[in-house]
Amino acid sequence: MNNFFDPTESYRNEFIDVLKQNKKHYNSNLVNYKTPSNKYSIDYYKWNHPFQGNWEYNEIFTDDILNGLKNLIQPNSVVLDVGAQIGLMSVGFAQFAKKVISFEPNPATFEVLNKNCEIHSNIVPYHLACSIKEDILEFHYSDEGFCNGGFAKGCNQGVGVTGHIIPMDVYAVNLLDFLNTYHKEDINNISLIKIDAEGHDNEILKTIIPLINSVKPAIITEMYSGLTNDEIHALLDTIYKLNYEVYDIGNVNEGLSSNTKKKLISNSIDIKQGVHGNLLCLPIK
Repeated sequence: MNNFFDPTESYRNEFIDVLKQNKKHYNSNLVNYKTPSNKYSIDYYKWNHPFQGNWEYNEIFTDDILNGLKNLIQPNSVVLDVGAQIGLMSVGFAQFAKKVISFEPNPATFEVLNKNCEIHSNIVPYHLACSIKEDILEFHYSDEGFCNGGFAKGCNQGVGVTGHIIPMDVYAVNLLDFLNTYHKEDINNISLIKIDAEGHDNEILKTIIPLINSVKPAIITEMYSGLTNDEIHALLDTIYKLNYEVYDIGNVNEGLSSNTKKKLISNSIDIKQGVHGNLLCLPIK
């Protein structure tokens, strides 16, 4: 595994240098944000990429959503964040978890994730993608500043279905193998797993079925707008076979804030193809 893990820092530095030379590198600035009620005060690095926007103010850093995460994350437990981007969800998780293990393969966004880990020492970042096996994969991104993207080749509709066309090579590992090697002491303490992998979520979930069966964590996963009906069915089938209930929590995570805002998904016909959203999956007791 080390033959993939070791070179990520040098690759990242070279990649960032090229972005700077091409004037496609975007800085970040430290922000202190207080939620509307002043209940939560959160320090984080905000990325200045023009596509990044201010989504965090509606999708995670709200009183209600943070309260919902507090209820999901067991005290002194571990959270996995697969597809962490610049780490805003990781920062939210870090308010309540003992440790957040975050994976992000994009050098541009990992640079900011790493800064967020400097001010939240309970976040452990890895510049890696998660996939079926150790490999170098070709991801595709939205723009030459590499704001958002993923393993488009792994989806049935392929490259460009959601506008991600700029290629990038990334290092990938099998998540369960990686955890057993580097975080064996944390596995039994995982209470929440979040996966946002631009359509590759199902393949990643299937690699950690033994972990899920053992510790029964809550799962937040993406319903990618580029999935076909067959891929939607396959994702839900994986989750149902794990004896989980699935809830649609919307595209801005509003279902995390209140039970009345999440919708039970009984089968794949409850989800419309081409609509982006997020799913909360809870073990049936």
